[in-house]
Amino acid sequence: MFSFKIKKTAEKGFAAIEMTLIAPLFMLLIVAAVDITHLIQANHIIISISREGGNIISRSNTDTPQEVMDIIATTSGTLDLTQDGVIYITEVVGQEDASPYIKSQYRWNQHGLSKNSAIWSSCSNWTSDGECSDVDADNPPLINNLAVALDDGEIVYSVEVFYDYSPIFSRVLDEEYILSDTTYM
Repeated sequence: MFSFKIKKTAEKGFAAIEMTLIAPLFMLLIVAAVDITHLIQANHIIISISREGGNIISRSNTDTPQEVMDIIATTSGTLDLTQDGVIYITEVVGQEDASPYIKSQYRWNQHGLSKNSAIWSSCSNWTSDGECSDVDADNPPLINNLAVALDDGEIVYSVEVFYDYSPIFSRVLDEEYILSDTTYM
């Protein structure tokens, strides 16, 4: 009977050791699953904002680009674009036998992220209404790498949204994750 009690006590000790070793791994998996879920949700929000911005700017005659960016930024849910995001709206015009050119580019005034546009990143001066003052109507900048083909005189609006996502593990890995999406309308 004495040996039975020793065996039971030893089994309880092994169970406690196993739990001590396994519990941190389970916690790590749970935290990773939650973090990946937040990343997927944030990416979905960025895609939705970009698409809605393209939809609004391509149909609106009354809203300024700054107003459109304000509207879509309010739909960002839990993402704080004023601290970790930036939005660009670029108007591009196609040319016959030449690369398309930038007619205008706007950057959201409430942005909190310093990230250049992927469409055209050469603007160095922004006006108070968010318009790039470097765009010269007589000598507009050309774009050689536009993702869509344009006919002569065809206009497309590009809406770019960038967001600096901070995962839970960023405190350990010290990496930056910029989520982005571009919509052409």
